[in-house]
Formats: sequence, C-alpha cells, structure tokens
Amino acid sequence: MNKEVTALTKELSEMDSISDDDLMVFDTIQLDNAEMMHLHLSTEMEKKYYLWLRKRVRDVWPYVKVAVEEYNSIQDTSQYFTNKREKRKYIKNRQEVLANQFEEQLKELSLSRGQILIKLIHRETNKTSFEIIKELRGGMNAFLWNSAGGAFDLDLKTEFDPAKTREDLYIQVILQKDFHSGRLQPIKESY
Repeated sequence: MNKEVTALTKELSEMDSISDDDLMVFDTIQLDNAEMMHLHLSTEMEKKYYLWLRKRVRDVWPYVKVAVEEYNSIQDTSQYFTNKREKRKYIKNRQEVLANQFEEQLKELSLSRGQILIKLIHRETNKTSFEIIKELRGGMNAFLWNSAGGAFDLDLKTEFDPAKTREDLYIQVILQKDFHSGRLQPIKESY
C-alpha cells in the first residue's frame, strides 16, 4: 500500500499547476438523497487529486455502464427461464461473450481504475461485485474471484459510500457534474 501512496504522490506532484478553468467544483452539491455535502478543495494537492480521480472515473464509466446494463438485462431475461440449468447456461454464455469483448481492455486497467470500477458498480446496482458474482455464478466463483482480486489489492466487497469516504464523495460530485454537463450519460433504469 505504501508503494501505491508513493506513486500517487509522485504523479500528483508532477502535474502542472491548476487553473480555474481546469477545476470548476461546486462548493456545495445536493446529492440524490437531498443531503447537502460540502466539497472544499483548499490545497493544490487536493485539487490535483480531484483531477486525477476525475480522469479515472471518466475512463471506467463506459465499463460500468456496460456491466450494469448487462446485469439488468440478465436479471430481466433470466426470470423467464423455468429450468435452473438453462438459466446457468445462459448466464455463462453471456459471461463468455463479454469476456471475449472486454477481457483484454480490463486487464490493462490500472489498480486505481479497477478499484473505482468496483465502487461504481456498487453505486449503480446497490450490490457489491462479490454479491453479483455470487448471485449469478455461485458462492465458490465469487470466493475465487475475490481471492484472485486480493492478489492485486482489489476487494470485490468494496462499497460506495460518499457519506463516509472522501474519495467516494469526490466521485459522486464528478459523476453528478458530468451527468449535468452531458459529458457522461447516466445508466438507464431497467423497467
């Protein structure tokens, strides 16, 4: 963990100075639950961290969208299967299709982007990645994936909570600003 903090500190210190055009942050933002949260970026390092985080959130958002939309689609479609075997076969087939499409790109994600991806999946589904894998592929698969992620300092049980974690608050602000500006598109609700 110290190597990661050192690398982050080095990366942030190497960033150029921040102009007002680069960083337009709401001092106060209203979150979905009508709770007002204050975001004060008083030091140059906090501002650089915010920009660093914003880049990573924007990088992983397309993957989050695909993952959540696919999960919602599987949830909708799997209710029509009467046979557990057919349902498992369908889910496994969808996993193979997605793996073929995205596996190489996801392998190239940095550790920080992977951690943000896990948090954003929880934000959008209200389920941890571990819970989703357990639901779709079973407890053993969820355990194995979480163990494999642990080797890379990724915890599939990580939750998104902007009320408790400053990084999550920053992510929430970034997403709301980008949704409002049209830079990112929110995930459509499944009906």
